Amino acid sequence: MSGNGNEHRKFLKSRTYKLFKEGDYLSDELIINRKQDVLDLSMYKQKVDNGTVIFVMTTHCSACNFDSMTDYMNKYNKFNYLLLIETDHKFISELVSRVSNDKLSVIGAEIDIICKQLKFDVVPWVFALNKKGQFVAGREFNSIKEAEFITKPLLRVYYNEIWRNEINAK
Repeated sequence: MSGNGNEHRKFLKSRTYKLFKEGDYLSDELIINRKQDVLDLSMYKQKVDNGTVIFVMTTHCSACNFDSMTDYMNKYNKFNYLLLIETDHKFISELVSRVSNDKLSVIGAEIDIICKQLKFDVVPWVFALNKKGQFVAGREFNSIKEAEFITKPLLRVYYNEIWRNEINAK
């Protein structure tokens, strides 16, 4: 492999499906593993006040920066969060203890199973959904700044004061 730092992006290189489109709606169910276990996603389309941010990560990926993700969650606590992660249960417990957000759900998932359903092709990945469960953004990330840039459509709506102050400071 070349030393350009993008080796993680080759993870799901043989895509045979189209990537998600902004404006598409989150499905009601997601098969999360080869055993065909189903995750009910309908709650992210109803009774959501401020939108949802979905992170997809694995501990087998050197580019998956869990500190950036937890910093983002702690900074922007108005959102509902779903972390789909391929790892062991011990790591999940450690990770949950680092996040001071009671709107976080952490689900163990097999990345290659969920990528086709959510229509993404690399990890780490972040999706932003409006309060109706509609995708407004999504892309790979590995820093809090990148996550903020990708989720800007949600941040502008629900953290308008932060964005106004940032613009005035320039």
